Amino acid sequence: VPLPIPEPFLHSLDALLSADEKNRAARFKFDKHRKNFISARGQLRLLLAAYTGQSPDKLRFTYNRFGKPSLISDGTFPQMHFNISHSHKLALMAFHPHWELGVDIEWMKPDFDGLHLVHRFFSPNEIEQIKALPDHQKREAFFNGWTRKEAYIKARGRGLNIPLAQFSVLLVPGQPARLLETSHDPQAVNEWSLQDIPIDAGYKAAIVVHAANFKLSLRSAEQLERLLKTQARNL
Repeated sequence: VPLPIPEPFLHSLDALLSADEKNRAARFKFDKHRKNFISARGQLRLLLAAYTGQSPDKLRFTYNRFGKPSLISDGTFPQMHFNISHSHKLALMAFHPHWELGVDIEWMKPDFDGLHLVHRFFSPNEIEQIKALPDHQKREAFFNGWTRKEAYIKARGRGLNIPLAQFSVLLVPGQPARLLETSHDPQAVNEWSLQDIPIDAGYKAAIVVHAANFKLSLRSAEQLERLLKTQARNL
């Protein structure tokens, strides 16, 4: 979903946020980042409301000790697993009624290739993958690896408690995304699935789901706009 939105809609979304969310928004130093946070959290509430049939301002969240959010259900509506990521002008949200999941989206800033971070955050396997590539593919490989690894640790809900060097993803451009090894949890490579998400030019995005395989269902921008407008009319 787009993050820059008209001011009247932004004010409507701000009214949906909890006191905790408003406090978090107020802590942003720059107005652009504050507005993006309000936009993302507000639209998340509208979409969760559409899936659960609840009022968006009544939804309550809890967070595990690593910061992963989950929806609190009182038993009157179905549980819904979700995850959110945002970068630059877009937010990415994913939902599933049964499976834990994680997503990441990254804007490939034109003057940033990330290669100086590879030895700090990537596994030996991933470093060798990048070394073997021609120079013109290394930047894309970095963003492939970054989004896929971030989606995995977000799905697991354990943050950097999972050492980044202890699992590997396939990051070669043009090859399907997948987990290669999870030495921190050997069974995880067979229990969690990784896919790229088709996204606007200039971005990379990935999703990891706690299932041996899954079919990714995407909503078009037009479908999301209609859904959000329907929810917004009820505010």
